[in-house]
Amino acid sequence: MVRTSFRAAALSTVASLTLLTGSGAAFARVQSDPGARGSDIASTSEVAVDFDIAEQALQTALIEFARQSGQSLLYSPDLVEGHTANAVRGRMTPTLALSRLVSGADLDMQRSASGAILLRQSAALEARQTPASEPTDPAPSRPEGAASESLIEANAQAEPDVPSIDTITVTGTSIRGVTPESSPLDIYSREDFQRLGVLTTDQLLRAIPQNINTTSSIGGLAVSRELNARSVNAVDLRGLGAGSTLTLLNGRRLPLADVGETADASLIPLGAVERVEVLTDGASSIYGADAVAGVVNFVLRDDFEGAETSVSYTTRGDGGYSAGQFDQVLGTSWSGGGAIASLSAATSGPFLTDEVYFSNTPDTYLAPLDQRYSAFVSARQDLGASAEVFADILYSDRRTKSSTREDGFFQATSLSNTQTEQVVATFGGRIQPVRDWQFELLATYGDYTNNLNIVRFFDDGRMRETDGAQDFSSLEVTGKLDGTLVSLASGEVGFALGGGYLEQELGFGPMRADRATSYAFGELAVPLISRDMALPLVQRLELNLSGRYTDTTDFGDSFDPKVGVLWAINDELKLRGTYGQAFRAPTLPDLIPSETSYVILPVSGPLGSFPDPFSNDQSTVYYVVGPISNPDLGPETSEAFTLGFDFAPAWMDGLTLSSSYFNIDYTDRIAQPPDAFEIAADPEIYFDLITDEVSPEIIAATLPGAIGVYDARDDTYSTTLDADAIAADVTHIIYNGLTNIASQQTSGFDVSLDYSAPASFGTWNVGATFTYMLENKERISAGAPVVERVGTLTYPVEFRGRLNAGFQHGGWSSQLQLNYVDSYSNTSVTPAEPVDRWVTVDLITGFSFAERHGDLLSGLRVGLNVRNLFNEDPPFARSNSASTIGTDLGVNYDPTNADPFGRLFTLSLSKEW
Repeated sequence: MVRTSFRAAALSTVASLTLLTGSGAAFARVQSDPGARGSDIASTSEVAVDFDIAEQALQTALIEFARQSGQSLLYSPDLVEGHTANAVRGRMTPTLALSRLVSGADLDMQRSASGAILLRQSAALEARQTPASEPTDPAPSRPEGAASESLIEANAQAEPDVPSIDTITVTGTSIRGVTPESSPLDIYSREDFQRLGVLTTDQLLRAIPQNINTTSSIGGLAVSRELNARSVNAVDLRGLGAGSTLTLLNGRRLPLADVGETADASLIPLGAVERVEVLTDGASSIYGADAVAGVVNFVLRDDFEGAETSVSYTTRGDGGYSAGQFDQVLGTSWSGGGAIASLSAATSGPFLTDEVYFSNTPDTYLAPLDQRYSAFVSARQDLGASAEVFADILYSDRRTKSSTREDGFFQATSLSNTQTEQVVATFGGRIQPVRDWQFELLATYGDYTNNLNIVRFFDDGRMRETDGAQDFSSLEVTGKLDGTLVSLASGEVGFALGGGYLEQELGFGPMRADRATSYAFGELAVPLISRDMALPLVQRLELNLSGRYTDTTDFGDSFDPKVGVLWAINDELKLRGTYGQAFRAPTLPDLIPSETSYVILPVSGPLGSFPDPFSNDQSTVYYVVGPISNPDLGPETSEAFTLGFDFAPAWMDGLTLSSSYFNIDYTDRIAQPPDAFEIAADPEIYFDLITDEVSPEIIAATLPGAIGVYDARDDTYSTTLDADAIAADVTHIIYNGLTNIASQQTSGFDVSLDYSAPASFGTWNVGATFTYMLENKERISAGAPVVERVGTLTYPVEFRGRLNAGFQHGGWSSQLQLNYVDSYSNTSVTPAEPVDRWVTVDLITGFSFAERHGDLLSGLRVGLNVRNLFNEDPPFARSNSASTIGTDLGVNYDPTNADPFGRLFTLSLSKEW
């Protein structure tokens, strides 16, 4: 994982590949981090810089060089493909460091008039490749295999006619080339996937400490806050609910699964992903609804040339479970454009309770039979020197089978089958009308369909089959203009301004619902103080301001601002903070009026006696209105702030320490109140759900959702609904349906530490990342008591984290990882029972063959991972036999905080061609 404040800054300024007009060669530009140490990139005078660059792929090393030196690079990706950089450590000039870095790659360096360093094929190599009949220019003398250490001042013709090259946009900002350093942002690269030993999106989500696995196909029907019969895998940062985290694909919204609740991240093949960006503070000012807890953005690969084949096989040490995966990536480029395609196939499971001792229920799958197929294609084409069009499409197909035994309300075995298809397609274009301003217009279409078939076999011989089909489609059109607004003495002020339109439609059985959303947004990145001002204790002071106005057709409008501040004291210490407001829209099913039966409930009658604070003679009669949905719902809202620091001390080279405090106040949450009997039993606590405003007009407004009224006074049921008669008989109304009544407040700390150091036999690294929860308090209504959820079943534990230690030498890499989940309380049983902490160790090893091993082995990587090395079973968490439908009875573990597999072995092979 890369913390944005240290190493992701380089990523944020990596230029996208383009084809230079008239040159016929593809070039990549790596621009410097404005806050990096080193000389000005436009100056040829050099100052010595402290470098710490490990032996790694040359492409990655060049990005790290740009970050550490402050230099800009321009080169052809073909020239560095397949090359390994030499390790460079110590204090030296950028020229010397770069020369040592690329030594052996047959490259010459040249300084352009703009100050960028051009890497070109060496003149000596060109001479060797040029036929003898062709004249050649004399090459400067230099040792064989070493890059030239003299940078030649180039005239205007020395640098090709490069158009302004588009830089990438990092999650948390709308401005290109800007890293939102004030926000807590973690970036997981493909190297991190290998280091963590993850091969699927599901595995990566489980490796993110801030994510709680409340919605996962592993234990999809086990003890959980949400029924997950469709085996959805969703992100749930901070445990605020899966719908409170926004999941993006290339910065664009995905269609929603789980009946319009949340996106299904498992439909994204990890083999097609370049990196995953995790923003852990509210971001509705940038992305709109559902970004209360944060944003997870899956960025797909778009700059690969050649072919890469990957296969893996996983098996359980004790047998009974296996998984296999195949990924194929192809990439190419042509004059003015390029394309990449990816194919992925994976299968896993099933995993039955018969294979473990902690579960005593038969006919139940702990993990489903899961088959997934996906294809991804992306292409781009330049239109002249300052315009580009692009398109990409991702198709996924997933099928699952599972079995569940029910011994609660029913004695039955249920067989479930799901079939899911998802398509996400984007077409867009970019143009640079003036200076570095860029206008981007894109349209994204998404379609998600899921069919769920459940066959329930009752013990008494009955059988019942049900089918549930869901489809969700979306179309979004967005336009954005961004670039440099004005140049100040402290630096350039970046801006973004745009708007768009989003249509969403849900179909669930006979139910149809749709929503249209219009929005406008703006953002400023303002450097207040720069290092050139030479102020004490303030090397850099930067301000980020953003806001978004959203207007919907069904629940109203919202304006959500955010402010972020970065204060860099020096090269070693940065302080940061953010404050923002965010919102989550009601789901479409929440807003659709549903048919149900209402109740007339006296405080004293056949169903029992209840306290009556409203009369002296027990004469109160309630009219209970309890629709499952509510067309009058408003958005859930939140306020969040973060405070953090990033520390990289010069006295301990290779050490980085980051920490963030987060506090989220989540109000107006949509919730189903307690049942009418609980409300009637304690009317003083639930005062906000009871009203004495009763009239025929008010009663008539509730009747369109009623199919009948049950009168508990005389145990009768009537489908003849008379508003005047009901109003005359009742004194108070209990509103027992979905409403904006709940609140939740959560706070805690995220901490990340990394240290790497060279040794005579390689490079060692150690690290730690963990989340410590201070609180997660819930209140079901304004008068209800506050309940602390930290350390209770299906909610965040107090402490969750990971320790790692490893080394790299040559092509070898090895990593030991200790995973820790704190103990907590099982509150689903009475009395509550303790659940032990879960500590596991993973071993991740691999060897990458360098080019010198020959064509067959060149680009080959072999990996062997052992997950849960010591075969620790998940902690025992008793299932409640009196629980409601949707709880596996007798599974006896908590899939939110553990998995049931025990020791797993994974062998993986990948080969670049």
